[in-house]
Amino acid sequence: MIIKICGMRDPLAIRAVAELPVDAMGFIFHPSSPRYVGDDDGLADSLQQILPRTMVRIGVFVDATIEEILDRTRAFRLDGIQLHGRESAEDLARLQQAFQETGMRQPFLIKAFSIVSTDAFPDTDAYEPWCRYFLFDTGGNAPGGNGVPFAWERLQDYHGTTPFLLAGGIGPEDISKLAALTHPQWVGIDLNSRFENQPGVKDPDRLARFLIQLETSPCTI
Repeated sequence: MIIKICGMRDPLAIRAVAELPVDAMGFIFHPSSPRYVGDDDGLADSLQQILPRTMVRIGVFVDATIEEILDRTRAFRLDGIQLHGRESAEDLARLQQAFQETGMRQPFLIKAFSIVSTDAFPDTDAYEPWCRYFLFDTGGNAPGGNGVPFAWERLQDYHGTTPFLLAGGIGPEDISKLAALTHPQWVGIDLNSRFENQPGVKDPDRLARFLIQLETSPCTI
């Protein structure tokens, strides 16, 4: 199972979490988020010393411009781009084309979809050609990070072929629910607010206890 820890920005917490059996870290570049990493490239420079290069770095963007995504990808050496806004499949195609034109190493794409219990399951078909993964999160007032789970039985309405990560308020009390969850395309989880001491500052001890209980098998993102 892929373990992604999102909303990272505190260097001390980043260093501690990097020592855990974690596959990927998410860095949020949406100014309205309480976990926004800011415009200072100081953190980007620090990551070169803090993180092992094997740690997958994912930038989280909400309706950002292509120029912003390219700039942050260069500065933070991002391996993946997670799009958490209203981006269309055509937007993803244009983004991929922009990376090809720059000659940069092309990051993989993740498209996030908000799940609202009263609505139809999102139509993901048009995004299949462009994404390595989807991410299913809880719909709410914010584009993401609402801190509560959605009804996971809704996942049975997903019949696509793109693997997905599960997000949305996953916490220490969800071990048994995760153990019981089955879906042929479910490959990982995205952990965030339920493991924080404050926004952007993860508690490595809480994470470590959770990961030991989870007893996941190694997976390559």
